[in-house]
Amino acid sequence: MSSAFRAKSFPYRSAVEWVAEKRGRLTASGLPPLEVATPPEFKGHPGLWSPEHLLVCAVNACIMTTFLAIAERHNVSFLSYESEAEGTVEMVEGKFMFSRIEVFPTIAVADEHMAAGVRRAVDGAHRRCLISLSLKTEVIVHPEVVVEDEPTPS
Repeated sequence: MSSAFRAKSFPYRSAVEWVAEKRGRLTASGLPPLEVATPPEFKGHPGLWSPEHLLVCAVNACIMTTFLAIAERHNVSFLSYESEAEGTVEMVEGKFMFSRIEVFPTIAVADEHMAAGVRRAVDGAHRRCLISLSLKTEVIVHPEVVVEDEPTPS
């Protein structure tokens, strides 16, 4: 990484406006608004994104985008990437907090010799994801690399 890149800072701004009850609207310049609410477990609203969902999504998306950057930088080939993530909120020392976030990426490769590079890229993504690095919550990644036949063009 160049020293010029390290010296930069990148601000990300958002705004939230209370709408009604325990619901609000998130906005950020150039992005569509997102309705958010307290989750049902905390006397909120079902069917809406909650801050809890957004945090788990942020970790999941960051692991993927970091993987993609590492794979590109190191010419790691793969066929597909899909991932699920689960965050667990528990009472810890008298306060609710995420005790852990687990990420379950499944990456398909065309043959077994590509699997080692994919595993290294996933490991690097786990160690370098800036969202995970910014949390005190433990983030665990459980990668699965599967060998699939490449689809033949029709």
